[in-house]
Amino acid sequence: MEMPIYEISNVVKEFPIKQNIFEILQHKKAKTVCAVDNVSFKIQKGETLALVGESGCGKSTLAKTLALLYTPDKGSLMFNGKNLQDKSNKNKIRSELQMIFQDPQSSLNPVMTVRQMLYEVFSVHHLCSRTEREAKALHVLNYVGMGTEALDRKPTQLSGGQRQRVNIARALAMNPSFLIADEPLSALDVSIQAQIVNLLLELQEKLCLTMLFISHDMRMVRYIADKVAVMYLGSIVEIGTTKDLYEHPAHPYTDILIKAAPLVNPDYRSRKYAIKGEIPSPIDLPSGCRFAPRCPKTCEKCRKMRPELTLFDKNRSVACFYPEE
Repeated sequence: MEMPIYEISNVVKEFPIKQNIFEILQHKKAKTVCAVDNVSFKIQKGETLALVGESGCGKSTLAKTLALLYTPDKGSLMFNGKNLQDKSNKNKIRSELQMIFQDPQSSLNPVMTVRQMLYEVFSVHHLCSRTEREAKALHVLNYVGMGTEALDRKPTQLSGGQRQRVNIARALAMNPSFLIADEPLSALDVSIQAQIVNLLLELQEKLCLTMLFISHDMRMVRYIADKVAVMYLGSIVEIGTTKDLYEHPAHPYTDILIKAAPLVNPDYRSRKYAIKGEIPSPIDLPSGCRFAPRCPKTCEKCRKMRPELTLFDKNRSVACFYPEE
């Protein structure tokens, strides 16, 4: 197998919790939130890896760490065989890692036109001369199905779908090889979501992009992804090919997520597969398996020991003592 384009190993990202004056005077040790805990996986060139899980499980933090917006506290990031902890490599490779943010409205400057936003990218990164900027801007907008009329519009003059297309165009202006899409559909109408997904798939094929697609929509993930990584409380509990994971989920959490996905049929409103219990606090994590307090298969071993992510079959790894056969 060829070398992966992106390989992350044992990545940890923590955030300190601010103390009040009484805790400071009592010299209490500051608590931390472990948003990403010992995550490892590989992404091959040209594939789409989907990262799924409940809100607050650490998906966006991991995405920003991969995009070099956060520095990991532990672990390593290797891109095309180069260590991104090395500052010289980090500065050279940063332009190849581009991110599409979740909310297209808040991620665009409301007082700038599309022309100004794209020109700023070209200018700051010295991508082309002044005389070439308009042609390059139109070239990038053409990729996302927009034309000359969009150049002099501000975000408030665009629809939600158009704003997300501008976000994608701005990312493509850097000629990236790796695209991180952090829930790019969650702020859009259902009627627009399919258009954006089809656009991403077309761009991936046309520009030979590798993509990390973050979502909590299990139906959409099945359509777009080659592989799926399931995240729970900062850790990966299952990762494998989309076909294997959807047809035979091995981890109880994956199984419930897939079965709990909403159906199109309005007459079927069963909550039979809803996950029971509340998600534990990331400040005070349970000992043993993170999913044990909510798992229908939990036992004493699960409460005391934490399962490692181990190879389950040829195309999949699972962090569970009793995976589904």
